[in-house]
Amino acid sequence: MTGLVASAPACGFNPAAEAETSMVPLSEQVVGISTVATMQPGTDIGREVDAIASVGVNAIRVSAKWNLIEPDRGGPLRWGPLDAAVRAAREHGLRLTMTLEGPAPRWAQDPSADPAANGNPPLDANDFGRFAEAVARRYSDATTVWEIWNEPNIPHYLDPPTVATYIPLLQQAFSGIRRAGSVAPVLTGGTSSNLAGTRDIDFIRQLYDGGAQTYFDGIALHPYTFPLPLSFSEGQGSIVDEVRQLMRSRSDDGKKVWITEFGQPTGSTTDSVSEDDQARILSDAIRESREVPWIGGFFIFNTVDLVVEPSDEDVSFGLFRRDYTPKPAVDEVRAVLDE
Repeated sequence: MTGLVASAPACGFNPAAEAETSMVPLSEQVVGISTVATMQPGTDIGREVDAIASVGVNAIRVSAKWNLIEPDRGGPLRWGPLDAAVRAAREHGLRLTMTLEGPAPRWAQDPSADPAANGNPPLDANDFGRFAEAVARRYSDATTVWEIWNEPNIPHYLDPPTVATYIPLLQQAFSGIRRAGSVAPVLTGGTSSNLAGTRDIDFIRQLYDGGAQTYFDGIALHPYTFPLPLSFSEGQGSIVDEVRQLMRSRSDDGKKVWITEFGQPTGSTTDSVSEDDQARILSDAIRESREVPWIGGFFIFNTVDLVVEPSDEDVSFGLFRRDYTPKPAVDEVRAVLDE
């Protein structure tokens, strides 16, 4: 997740374009919470997943961060945090979406790359394919959806943020997952609504132009609109419909759109919202997504505030405060899921 820069008029979801609106049963749609617990050393992962389950969602999205799992070429893979998250998800009966993301470990990067950069890709995409295969062999029984990379259209996560860089990663990861025997859907990396790199709709259009549709089963989006609601914002609220229309134009509308991150920060910045507004915006977005049959899943970002710092909007997206006391959004989301 990164900050939002709006650019285009919104149209929100437009389910009437394809079907009459009616609530999709929760048993037929994924509604979950995206956690960063597997990337945060020292996180009590059991407590985090307990909190997620208490909201009443049916899924969890976790990250398999390549540089943390395979820091040394040929060395032992460090599965500990991911094992803990998968085990806890199973205990709660949560469906698992796993995002395979970078940066590449230092040994796999271009030697001239800045070692401190978060967006470094591998020099050889085949290395990422082998990593994806190893992850899939370990977790294919638990994982219901795979997502390839995180926000590959902005340099913070993939540098350069181009389809020329990303398509080989997607292709190799898809192939590695299938070699491991997993038949679970593979999603494109959720594109950012930040305009720091390649605009999300342009990036996805270029994926189609580059022939990538053979290597994904659905398209993932991060259509952040804060501090405005998803349906009525001036900006990236329209991306959901834009992408759907693009998929239809490419005869690819048998696949679904997945919102793998959406949230509202409750800090003190101009782009933040009150806790009550967060509750309203999130519950309305979930309700509306459940009226759209071509939305495969909706994930709230994220579980808990990362630190107590109201002046930094990036750390205050949690449904729970830093001490795990619930914000009003917890009750509102739970109520929507009971509808």
